[in-house]
Amino acid sequence: MKRKKLKIRRALERLKKNAAMIPRSEDNMEAIHQFRVAYKKMRAILRLCHTKHAKKTIKIPAALRDIYNKAGKVRKFQLYYSSVLPHLNKRNRYLFELIKSIQPLTQQLDKVVSKVDFPKAIKSITRRAPQRVSNKIVRKFIRRKAKAVRSVLAQTVISDRKLHSVKKDLKDILYNANLFSFALPKRLKTVGITDEKGLKEFTDLLNDHQDYVDGINILRSNSFSNLTDKNKAALHNILAQWEQRKRLLAQRIQNRKIILLQTQDALP
Repeated sequence: MKRKKLKIRRALERLKKNAAMIPRSEDNMEAIHQFRVAYKKMRAILRLCHTKHAKKTIKIPAALRDIYNKAGKVRKFQLYYSSVLPHLNKRNRYLFELIKSIQPLTQQLDKVVSKVDFPKAIKSITRRAPQRVSNKIVRKFIRRKAKAVRSVLAQTVISDRKLHSVKKDLKDILYNANLFSFALPKRLKTVGITDEKGLKEFTDLLNDHQDYVDGINILRSNSFSNLTDKNKAALHNILAQWEQRKRLLAQRIQNRKIILLQTQDALP
C-alpha cells in the first residue's frame, strides 16, 4: 500500500513564522490573513489523521486555537473597516470609533502571540501525528468530506451557517488534495466538481458570501444613536447594498449548486 509523507512539521513551522509576523507588522492585516491560511492548512492535515483507526487523538493546543480565534475577530473588523471606508469621509466619527474598537482586539492578539510556546506546541502535535498516511486514508477522507458537502447542497433551503460548513469542507479537500497531489477530477466526482478550477471558483463564491454575512452582522450590531442623520443614512445605504449583494451571491451559489448536483447525477 502506497503511503504519503505527512508534512505536518513543515506546516507547523510555516504557522510559527506567520504568527511571528503579526506583532511586527505595522499593518498586520496581511500577516493575520497568512497565519489563518497556514492554520487552516495545518488543521486540514490533522483532520485527515482523525480516522477511526488513529492510535492517538491529535488535538491542536489551546494556545494556537486562541491565536486563531482572536486573529479571526481582528480580521473580521479589518475587512469591515476596509469595506465601509470607501462610502464614508475619512474624518467620519464612525470610522474613528471603529478604529478604537479594533485596537484592543489587536492588543489582545499580540499578547497571546507573544506568550505562546511554539516549540512546545509543535512537539505536542508532531509526537502524536503519523509520519506517513496511506492513499486509502486520503481517499476515504476526501470521500467523507465530499459526502458531507453533497448532503448540505441537496437541501432545498441552506442556512448561512451550513454554507460556511460547506466552505470549510471544500477547503479541507482542496488543501489535502494539493498536499498529497491527488487529481481532483478523479476524487471529487461525488460532488460533481471535476477540476480544481471548479472547486476554487465555488469556494471563492462561498468566501465572498461569508464576508458579507460577517459584515452585515457587524453593521447590524452597531448602535447608530450617536451618529448624525447623514452618517446614519450612509450606513443604512451600505447595509442595503450588502444585503442585495449577499442575495445575488446566494443566487449564484444556488445556480452552481444545481449544476453540481445535476453533474453528479449524470456521472457513471
